[in-house]
Amino acid sequence: MLAQLVITLREAYEASLIVSIINAYLQRTNRYVYIRYVWYGVMLSVVSGVILGFTIYTLYGVLPSSLQTLFESIASFIAVLVLTSIIIWMAKIGGRIKEEIERKVEKAIRTGTKLAFLSTSFVVVFREALETVLFLTPFV
Repeated sequence: MLAQLVITLREAYEASLIVSIINAYLQRTNRYVYIRYVWYGVMLSVVSGVILGFTIYTLYGVLPSSLQTLFESIASFIAVLVLTSIIIWMAKIGGRIKEEIERKVEKAIRTGTKLAFLSTSFVVVFREALETVLFLTPFV
């Protein structure tokens, strides 16, 4: 039970850290109008993550025992792919995460679309929700 709690808290912390960087940049540059759309993306991704988790839990429960093992293997493999891509991304930008995120926010501002903020925050938070679901699947 402690492992599941640690996984969930770690993923929530990662998502909140990136959303906080986005919101802080928007506040610092007096672009308050976009903050609402960042939160819309966060809410949408949390709902989507819960739906994904429920769907996987439901599918996992109806599978026969032999297919449950295969399902766990596939989920673990996908989790490894997601984690590897994040490690490669982190190795590329390293200590420049804040600058990289701010650059993406500035690019979204230049496009002039509020959908860019919604989608950016959605992707960031949903990626963490997906990781959480994938990492928790073997514990079901």
